[in-house]
Amino acid sequence: MMVFGGSSMVVQAAVERTAYHPGEPVNIKVHVSGTPDERVQGARVELAVKNRYREKERDYDSDGHDRTRTVTREQTDVVVWQPLPGAPDGPVAFGEHTFTLQLPPDAPPTVIEPSGFGDVVTWEVRAILDRRMAMDPDATIKFHVASFPNQYAHWAGSPPIAKSHEVPMGLDQLSTRIMRPGEQVTGVLTVNPQESAKGRTVRVQFERRRTDTPDNMKFTETATQIELARDVKLEAGQPLQFPFQIPLPEGMPPTYAASRSHMHWFLEGIIDRKMRSDFVVEAEMVVYTGAPDAVGPQQAGYAVQPAGYGAPQMPLPGGVAPEPFPQQQAPQPIASPPAPPGGAPTAEATPGSFPPDWYPDPWLHARIRYWDGNAWTGHTSN
Repeated sequence: MMVFGGSSMVVQAAVERTAYHPGEPVNIKVHVSGTPDERVQGARVELAVKNRYREKERDYDSDGHDRTRTVTREQTDVVVWQPLPGAPDGPVAFGEHTFTLQLPPDAPPTVIEPSGFGDVVTWEVRAILDRRMAMDPDATIKFHVASFPNQYAHWAGSPPIAKSHEVPMGLDQLSTRIMRPGEQVTGVLTVNPQESAKGRTVRVQFERRRTDTPDNMKFTETATQIELARDVKLEAGQPLQFPFQIPLPEGMPPTYAASRSHMHWFLEGIIDRKMRSDFVVEAEMVVYTGAPDAVGPQQAGYAVQPAGYGAPQMPLPGGVAPEPFPQQQAPQPIASPPAPPGGAPTAEATPGSFPPDWYPDPWLHARIRYWDGNAWTGHTSN
């Protein structure tokens, strides 16, 4: 993709593939061409994650009345970046440059809600020419990040929770609590009435719950419902069992946690009652989108996939195809003066110049960001 932005310099980018897991390296080729632009003062390549969310916006009308409305916003965080090399006669060297930028091990997966909200979490490779007091030309490539089965597994570690004391319920013999869209869960909904009651229907369902954290706004949607029985009479002391099998449709968004929102999945067993509160039991599930046998980089034995051209490549100027990416490419060290002794590493600090620790975020996206001794990570805190 090319964006001229009024500049005589052009930046282009290509990636080896457009699907990754957290912790994997992203190999990128950047090509700078055109003629020198005196406004260009540098260039960089970066991995950025965008999180769309909703929050409440408050303003006042001409009479001073407070008005509140819900607005959609987007938070963009650059998780890792490197500068393009300079030239002897300019801030950016023309020609082709190869980079390897590594995704954080806790990178949230790509999330798209199929109905309504659309894109929630998206990832981009961006090559940018930094122009002084002018629009920055850039080349942007979207890519997909898939979550590991174990990435949020601890969220599904608690036992099912029954929400009614008079009719305790359970979700037993669950075949799994970690699943991909398109898979199914089998189990038994158990009912142990402590007092007699009636129910119109008995059902199980998948429900996802997204929370947009700036104003703690919650959004709930049911993915699948399976009816197990109708017109049920519950007698005190007489337990009931309802075996079930329920699929999670393809295309459902995964469990995730991002900078401005998070999403949890639940399997619910429900006895629907007329004009009364329902009897409910729920068990948190984890929905992931990566390979079933993939494990996170925090586990021993994780192997990075070999490089290859899994995605269409953008031809470089003159119709010349880019050279194959190397099998493994170490990140290029960031060449810049280190920060003053005893201070925080700057955004361009040299790897190894400061010990791993929390420091003020150089990009001001958060109050502090973790420096792992070689590079800034995606871990931030306010």
